[in-house]
Amino acid sequence: MAARVFAYDANKDGKLTKYELTDGRLHALFERADANKDGILTKDELTALLTKESAATAGGSGPGGFGPGGPGGPGGPGFGPPQPGQVLPPFLQDQLNLTDAQKKELAALQKDVDARLNKILTDEQKKALRERGPGGPGGFPPPPQ
Repeated sequence: MAARVFAYDANKDGKLTKYELTDGRLHALFERADANKDGILTKDELTALLTKESAATAGGSGPGGFGPGGPGGPGGPGFGPPQPGQVLPPFLQDQLNLTDAQKKELAALQKDVDARLNKILTDEQKKALRERGPGGPGGFPPPPQ
């Protein structure tokens, strides 16, 4: 993912500014990843955020592979479209400063949504979702050349 984002590095200096990041959908990711808030995103900052958010979603997949950690890898803004049926992506949970009790209730709700989605979709539809991957339909377009 970091390599895909840094493909927008127009001057190839190993740093990104919002000016270089021409896909506005990536600006929320930029804001979260710019740890020192200097308006410049480094690969180290982005990698640290991706590692943190990936760890937050690991192992959270519900029945059929939906929900956090389900098809397409980490979900939520900044990573492409949200996961099918995802109630509240981990980065939003962090931004909202949810309590442990709220996170527990949200996890139970997500489990219910995942189970219901698993019943609604056909096996073919579930397969299509698993195959779509992070760069599949609805993902980010390629960076400018």
